[in-house]
This record gives sequence, structure tokens and C-alpha cells, in this order.
Amino acid sequence: MRGFGGLAEHLDVYLVKLSEEVGIADISMDPSVRVGEKVRVIPNHACIVGNSSSDAVIHEDGKVRGLIEIDMRNSSRIPRILTKLSIDFIS
Repeated sequence: MRGFGGLAEHLDVYLVKLSEEVGIADISMDPSVRVGEKVRVIPNHACIVGNSSSDAVIHEDGKVRGLIEIDMRNSSRIPRILTKLSIDFIS
């Protein structure tokens, strides 16, 4: 994967810059990307994901199965499963 990651909906697009709140994408290979379009970012490094998230959602077959607390701040390295759930996943 080039750059800092890509977009799940536009596989020819890659991120040239990425921070906690802002990403800049090179759309030259897929100009169909539109301002305001909701996209899923696939980062190629986990630090920004862990540092920006408090929980991860475990899902399978469209249903939420659980939550994992993410505590990567303050040098914690052990995830903790908070609860088991069975909720319909809403996209």
C-alpha cells in the first residue's frame, strides 16, 4: 500500500498525508471521489488507529459481537474485552 493508507471504496486512491483528524488523498487515478462522500480509510499503520480510538467493535455476519477497550495511551498494551453483545449492525 502506498502512502499512509487507502480508501476501501476507491482502491486506486491513496493517502499522501494523515493525522488524527485530517487525511489528504491523491485521487488522480480515481477522479470519481466526491467532496462529502463517506469513505472508509484503511490506514497502513496502527498507531493512529489505536491512539484515536477508545474501543474496537467486533462484528460478524452483520451483528455486533463485542467491544474491546483500546488503551494505547499512557503505554498500556493489553486490550480488555468489555462486554459481549448481540446487536444488529447498522451501516
